Amino acid sequence: MDKKIKTLCMYLPQFHRTPENDLWWGEGFTEWTAVKRAIPLFEGHMQPIKPLNENYYDLLEKKVMKWQASLMEKYGIDGQCFYHYYFKDGRKILEKPAENLLEWKEIRMPYCFCWANGSWTRTWSNIRGNSWADKFETVIKDACKDGSNEDGVLLEQRYGREHEWKVHFEYLLPFFRDERYIKMNGAPVFLIHSPLSIPCLIPMIEYWRKLAQNENIPDIYVIGMNTRQRVEGLDALMMNAPHMIWKLEKSLKGINFVDYQEL
Repeated sequence: MDKKIKTLCMYLPQFHRTPENDLWWGEGFTEWTAVKRAIPLFEGHMQPIKPLNENYYDLLEKKVMKWQASLMEKYGIDGQCFYHYYFKDGRKILEKPAENLLEWKEIRMPYCFCWANGSWTRTWSNIRGNSWADKFETVIKDACKDGSNEDGVLLEQRYGREHEWKVHFEYLLPFFRDERYIKMNGAPVFLIHSPLSIPCLIPMIEYWRKLAQNENIPDIYVIGMNTRQRVEGLDALMMNAPHMIWKLEKSLKGINFVDYQEL
C-alpha cells in the first residue's frame, strides 16, 4: 500500500472563455473578470490583486499547462484535483483544460477529478457572503430575455439511470486509464462534491465499479465531500474542504474574517 501523503491542489478550470460564460456573464468573461472587478471593503484591503507580471493566463494554452506543471515540481505539489462539471443528459462545461491535458501526454501533471455535482443557477446570492455576482445581473437578465433561463437554472443536474451512468463512466474512462491519473492501489481517485444530494449514489457507484472491472480497472476510490457522516458507497471523506472556511469565520463591523492561527 502507498502510504506517502500527497499534496493536491483544487483546480478551478474557469480561467478561459466559453460560449456559455459569454452568454450568461458577458463577452469575454472568465474568472479573471471577477478578480479585476474586486473592490476594497475596508482600510488596507488590497483589491484588486494583479497576478505577477499581469499574467492573466488562458488555461487553453499549452504553455500555461507546462508552466503550471513546472511550478508544481518546484514547490512540491504532487497533483491537481480538477473540478469536473457534468450535468443532465451528459452536458459538460469547463472540460477543455482537462481534455487538453489528456492529449498533452508530455506534461507531467498528475491529476484527478472532483465532480462538482450541483446545478448552476443565475446568481450565487444564496451563498452567504458572496455578492460579486450582483455586478453581472443586468447582463444575465438581458440574456434571459431569449427565454430558456427565466427560472434561474443555467445547467440542471439530473442523474438518470444506468444508461446515463454508463455514458458518464465512458467519458471518464480515458482519464482513468491515463498513467498520470492519481490512483489509490490502482483504483482511480474520484471526489464527489455533494454525495448526499445524489439519491442514486449507491447503485450508481456500484454500477461504475462493475464497469471499471470489465475494463480491467480494479476499483474506483470514491471520496465524499461536505459530509462528516459515514456514507455507504464511499471509501473516504474529505474534511474541511477549502470552500468550507466560512465555518471558522468571525465578524467585525460587518466584515467576515478568519483567524490565521485557527485556520
